[in-house]
Amino acid sequence: VIPDSTKLYGGFSGLESPTFNIDLREIGLNETILSGDIGIPNDNSDNTYNIIYTQNVSDQTILDGFTITGGNANAASGVNLAGGGWHNDGSGLGNSSSPTILNCTFSSNFGVNGGAFYNNGNYSNGTKPTYTNCLFFENSATNGAAIFNNYGDGLISPTIRNSTFANNIATSQGGAIMSSGSDGSGMTLIENAIFWGNVANETLNSYEGDFEGETVTIDNSLVQEVNCIALNANHDGTIVCGAGMIYSQNPLFLYATGGLFNLDCNSPAINEGTPTDAPIKDITGFLRTGNPDMGAYEFGNGFMNNTIADGSNPTYNLPQITASG
Repeated sequence: VIPDSTKLYGGFSGLESPTFNIDLREIGLNETILSGDIGIPNDNSDNTYNIIYTQNVSDQTILDGFTITGGNANAASGVNLAGGGWHNDGSGLGNSSSPTILNCTFSSNFGVNGGAFYNNGNYSNGTKPTYTNCLFFENSATNGAAIFNNYGDGLISPTIRNSTFANNIATSQGGAIMSSGSDGSGMTLIENAIFWGNVANETLNSYEGDFEGETVTIDNSLVQEVNCIALNANHDGTIVCGAGMIYSQNPLFLYATGGLFNLDCNSPAINEGTPTDAPIKDITGFLRTGNPDMGAYEFGNGFMNNTIADGSNPTYNLPQITASG
């Protein structure tokens, strides 16, 4: 449980000055993991249901620079069937829950609803989580493999900026994001994002919803669908596609099967984001200059999870790394 107004920062080596300075951290080098694998290693049957739980928190509740992995929300009912990585509860009359999530990776989480993240806004007065520089990959669910928004009779208005959704799988609905509700309303804003390789019921599916009260505005983003009509095909509400959209062009991740979602030098997503409200650094702290790239990683970022033994990076079209002395 993360209490309201708590601020948690990952990416430190532990050898920094005792005087807190967030500029000293290196997220790309010092991965800070919140794992649900609390029992037998690599056996998810005894993993924790929800790695993180928040309830009625403000936007001053911040999680910045963490990897959240291995949550398994597979219970038959209640909180424990939703949000393997994070269950955010803003339900109830007059309530809201709007955490700020920055520079985080959600991977290999499962939930019946919301593999990585579940927002409960039933009767909420306005649940408004924000996701900036986040990577969601290889999460799974019945509905909403990465994020599930439960509007119910309330209001949810998520904001997603410079985030990457890749290779998430739902067996029913919402390969990346799923929204569901009855008489509520909401506005989802998505900017500078990449949606690629997300599947629901064995079919390409980036965003799905059975909720007519939701309007999704997406701009300056790369999606696998061929056009905005195709993006709307699985959504009962309205998806408005703004300027700068790129459809059905491979983003050219360096090595997605190995967890590398940096962009190749020929990626169509380079310099195609809007600088308005974009973060000044990427998920690892690498500076974004000019028009930002789409997705969580800025091209030229040297931080990678995989080590190339000879330092040459022959496959990845990165500058050659040499050592001397």
